[in-house]
Amino acid sequence: MSQATVVQGTGSTPSDGDLTIERMRADVAEMLGESPEVVRDDGDLLQLGLDSIGVMRLASRWRQYVEVSFGDLIEWRTLAEWHELVSGAARAVDGTGPADRPMSSAGVAPYQPW
Repeated sequence: MSQATVVQGTGSTPSDGDLTIERMRADVAEMLGESPEVVRDDGDLLQLGLDSIGVMRLASRWRQYVEVSFGDLIEWRTLAEWHELVSGAARAVDGTGPADRPMSSAGVAPYQPW
């Protein structure tokens, strides 16, 4: 997994310049057809109804703020994890992230969220 890289926003007003957790929450809520209050930081986005097409659309929308791909986002399951990813804090000091989690004896990650 590549780590998302923050790029300068292209918006014309200060509120358009950064990808904040609140902007991400509003975008996810819009994708779900829900109010932003429904999207909690630690809420399971899959259980809320976000599907892979929605994740692709969000990645595309957020590329104006960060270099992030569908593959980056699909490995994570909550808004807080996505925000950590785009803010550059997703990988631990030792360089591990979701792609580095141990595999089961069947050769798949023990937790496949999507």
